[in-house]
Order: sequence, then C-alpha cells, then structure tokens
Amino acid sequence: MATPWQKIGEFRAIVNPRFDCPPLRQSLAGILEIAGGPDATLLQAGRHRTIRLPLPCADGSIDAVAKIFGAQSPFKDLWDRLHATKARRTFDAAAFLAEAGIGTTPPIACLERWRSGRLSSSIFVSAFVPDSLCFKDWLVDLWRRNAPYSAFLEAIERAATGIRALHDAGCADGDLGNQNVCLTRRGPGLPYRDALFLDLNRARFSPVPLDSDERARDLARICLPPGFFDAFFRLYWGGTPPLSFLAQWRKCARRIRNHSATRKFRHPFRELSYRLDPRKAPAQAAYPPPERQWVWDDAARRPAPVAPDAELAARIEPSFRRSLFSKSRQLARRYSPRTLSARPQCIDFPDSAPALRRIVLSPDALGAIHGRLARANSRSALARLSPLDNPSDVAKVLEVARSLAAGGAGVAFQFQQAPGFTGAEPIVEFADRIVSGCGFTPDWISVGQGVNSPAWAIRSREALADFIAASGHFATSRHKWNVVSAAVDSPVFGPCCACIEALFSKNAPYSALALACDGGPQAIDSESRDLRAFASGTFYARRRIVAISSSPLPLSYRPAPPIGEVCAPEFS
Repeated sequence: MATPWQKIGEFRAIVNPRFDCPPLRQSLAGILEIAGGPDATLLQAGRHRTIRLPLPCADGSIDAVAKIFGAQSPFKDLWDRLHATKARRTFDAAAFLAEAGIGTTPPIACLERWRSGRLSSSIFVSAFVPDSLCFKDWLVDLWRRNAPYSAFLEAIERAATGIRALHDAGCADGDLGNQNVCLTRRGPGLPYRDALFLDLNRARFSPVPLDSDERARDLARICLPPGFFDAFFRLYWGGTPPLSFLAQWRKCARRIRNHSATRKFRHPFRELSYRLDPRKAPAQAAYPPPERQWVWDDAARRPAPVAPDAELAARIEPSFRRSLFSKSRQLARRYSPRTLSARPQCIDFPDSAPALRRIVLSPDALGAIHGRLARANSRSALARLSPLDNPSDVAKVLEVARSLAAGGAGVAFQFQQAPGFTGAEPIVEFADRIVSGCGFTPDWISVGQGVNSPAWAIRSREALADFIAASGHFATSRHKWNVVSAAVDSPVFGPCCACIEALFSKNAPYSALALACDGGPQAIDSESRDLRAFASGTFYARRRIVAISSSPLPLSYRPAPPIGEVCAPEFS
C-alpha cells in the first residue's frame, strides 16, 4: 500500500485511504489521551500495550484497536530509523495480507513520534474484529471443559488451514505463536472457521509461496502437545509432511525452546518487574501442566496420543520409576526356560461345537450388534461404558445387554475412565447407577482400562489409590461383585508397569487381572507369559489373568467361566 507520510499532530503517520478523513486524523492526533480515557479497554498489558478504543470519524465512530509499542534501546531506535519501526512493519504486513485475501485486522494507520533522534512513540491502529477467538484461548477452554479429541482436532484444523493459506500467499509471520492466530465466525452461533493473524511486526512477505525450510522456521513457535503435531502437520500439508520439513522443524523448534528458556537472563529486570507486580505482565491464559493434559478420543474410545510414551514416562512420579527399575532387575533374574515356555492351557472344541465368543457392546458398535448376535450365537458379552457416552447410547447398550442376559448369556461391565479422572467418586457414581439399574447381575466388573499405559493418566501413587478404591467399592459392597482389575494394555513392561505391581498387591481387591491385547492369540500367549513372570514376585502370585481382545478369538481358546473371555491358568 503505497501511501505517503503525513503530519498529524505531533506524529508522522500513514493512514489507510479507506478510512482517511479529517475527523479521523483529529482523533489520531489525540490517540494517547483517548487510550487513557474511560472509554478505552486494556486488552493486553506488558511492555507493548493493546487497547480497544473508539475513534470518531466521518461516519460516527470506528471500533479500533491501538497497539502501543514500548520504549526500546538507542541501538534499536537507530535500526528502526534505517529500516522501519514495529508499527510501520505491522501496517505494511497487514496491508499485504488484506490485499491477498488473508485474514487480519484491517489496518487504519501507523503513527510515529521522534524526539532528538529517539523513538518516543510507535503505534499501530487497526479496526477491531468482533466475535474472534484466539487459538490459544480456544485450546485452554477445551482443556478446562475436558473436551473430547474431536473438538481439539476441529480447532487444529482451522488453525492449520489458515496458516497454510498464509504461507502460500508468501508471508512468513515471524512470531507465529498460538496467541497470534485468531479464528472468526460469520455470525452468532456459527462455528469458528476463518483464521486471522495478529502482531505482524516481524512478518516478511514476497510474491511467491514459502519454501519448506521457511515454513518449518515459521511453524517452530506453534505450541501443541507433542502427540497433536502429527495431526496438525497432516492437516497443514493435506497429507504426509515431507521428511526434510520435519527435520528442519525439529531443529528450529529446539532452538526456540532453548531461546525461551534464557528469557530470565536476557531480560532480568523486566521479568523481575512482572514477578513483583503481576498486573504488568501480559494477561494470557495458561495451558494446564503436562500431567493434566489428558484428552479422550471419542472415536477410538481411548485416550488421545497427547504425548509420546517416552515423554509421559518422564512425568511419572520418581518413586514409580525407581520401583520400575528395581522390578526389572528382579525380573531378569527370575526368567528361566521353564517360565518362558509356559503357555495358557487350551481346550480344543470340535468344529461342530457352538461358537463361544464374546461380543463387545459399546455405543460405537451399536449398528452391528444385532447382526452379530444372530450370526455368532454368542454366549458372552462385554459392555464397555464411559461417563462420556451419550445417555441415549448407554440406554441402547443396556437394552441389548438385558436381552442377552435374559437369553442365558454371560454379561460383564467395563467402566472406562473419563478425562481428568481424579478421585474415586465420579467413576463409582456412574458405575453404581448402571449396575443398580441394569436389571440383571453382571458376571464381573472391571473399572478403568490400560493402567500400565501412561496415556491413561495414572502416574502417581495417589491416582492409583483412587483407582483401586473405585474397584474396591464393588468388591466390598453388599453385593460383592466379582471384580477384575482394569485391563492392562500390552506391552506389559511399559513405562508405568510399577502400577501393575501395585495391582497385584494385597491392597488390590481383584479376583483376576485383565489383559487387553489386540494382537491375536500369539500376542496373548506372549503377554500373559510376561505378565505371569512379572507377577511371580508379588503378593498374589496365583491370581488369574483374564485376556480381553478387540475381536473374537479362535474356538481353541478356553473361555473363562462364566463369561467367554480367554483365561490363562493360575500362576505356577
């Protein structure tokens, strides 16, 4: 936007011709007084202040936002005199994006005031965009509401699509943090769809799209749980990202993290002033700590891959890790050819025998339940339910479970954890309501799932105590249900297998330990063998293993009475 400088009060200014008029120029001349008046609203504090304020113009008033940049060093003043101030760079970048059809706040003006060679004021003024949502605030709100994985994916898709359009237009933001990406909607009640970019004083733009390395450098400041980056890059690239891009992005992201860690040394007085007076610090929503970042994947009905197992393992309580290492050494000494050759005992059924197979009843499998019942002649069913399930779906699952129980089939319940699971009360209340209202006596109950997997957020002794207490409620209640532990996801010797040792302890009110395995009979052989070896040094070394698989198993595998689950023999 080739617009000449003009004198407005004590400032030299560039004004967007779309907004330029005498009343607006008069308002810009007194913008500092308006920013300090009663009609102004502080949006962001800190060294650079962002203020929402009304600016009178020919048509009445403009709802505007003024970014007032703070004082800087003489060296920076000299640099800005030779190149351009933050306000001018922001104005030029916003004008470039507006012409390219990329979302940004419409630029109104940039103002500069120089005194004795020093930059005393630098202000960028833009139109306020109503009903916008910062990408960071959106994520924080999703964490607070324990939103499912699909809601996170929606937010990530909107941001990734908008950033791809920005880079395809030839613009590198230079400060592309979550707080500088906003989403807007086209009307009340409509979804947030269009991306909008703020704080463009570091932006660089050219008439050609960015290359792979430039995109990697610009994306290095995006902050997401590590497990979400895979989805973000797939949405950004519309498929598998190039390997060269991923290598460059990892290098740039590592450099940004190291640079951010030195902030307190680079700006000691500024950081000290923020600690002494938090009101001076930029007001930003905070992400939950890593140990609280737990998201439920409503499609897969399991925790979403928020972080790699190695990173989650590093967050586990140190005493858990020490117990894990100690148990691993004991296990290595106990392994022997006799132990390794042990296999679950099997009973071979003739081909003419009725199929003793299990059917999994869950809200996501409702569509195929009745057809499978007619074909499989199943004598067992496992109803998997979670507090996150829709009440109407839960009612449908219970209806099918009642019909199976009335026909003489064995029915068991597995109650899965909800996001942010803390304490035993939430899952106990949900399970109590289901068990008391199902209308039949379940063969056994399992509470929770995958306790040795760090994705399930059992990373401390307190969380494990809550988990055991939830199962103990049923084992010690007046009904005295047959309670098995949560299903232990394979591989058994995961980062948190110290939890398994606790589940075998005398404090765990279980009649068996469930083993979840999706690899078929051979995997069940291997996992149950390893689990028996692991349990050989625990208090209850003769506890049974109940194997749960995601698909029906061959008839040669003996069902565990009274429900058709695969059961390993007692430990020898």
